[in-house]
Amino acid sequence: MQALTKNKVLLFIIGFLLLANIGILLSFAWKKDYSRKEVRAERPDLSMGYFLKNEIGFSEQQTGEYEKEKQAYRIARKPLFEELSTSKSNFFKLLGDSTVTEAALDSASTVIGEKQKAIDMQAFSHFKRMREMCTAEQLPKFDAKIQERIRIMINPFKKGGWHKEDSLKQKK
Repeated sequence: MQALTKNKVLLFIIGFLLLANIGILLSFAWKKDYSRKEVRAERPDLSMGYFLKNEIGFSEQQTGEYEKEKQAYRIARKPLFEELSTSKSNFFKLLGDSTVTEAALDSASTVIGEKQKAIDMQAFSHFKRMREMCTAEQLPKFDAKIQERIRIMINPFKKGGWHKEDSLKQKK
């Protein structure tokens, strides 16, 4: 009789664990992986255009000016990001070189730093041009809120950033 009770308990435990594993597998299979574009579509309040129009109070004319600036910025930054990617790729290719020197590593990492600096300087100029678009009444709001927007841009995986789970949780 005791063996029968042990078998029932073991069968119950095995059945429970099997159902739990199936549930976990199904949750991974049906879990939606949100891209940045999908998050933006579901949370338009995370976009810079929405921020400028609704939180800073940009007019239609200012919004149009911003859209032109944004397109020019995107075109100008693309080659910089490509150069940064190439520089990083070249740096990590040195892993396969058993004779790589500290000087070569330093030189390759300096190139990465220079590319990143160029990107950051361009971003700074972009935000400065956005600030210049503001009226005198909008400047205090812009100055008070832009740092939080930049924090989200710098680290989107912190709470409140672009990260899919945090961003979508805030929506609810």
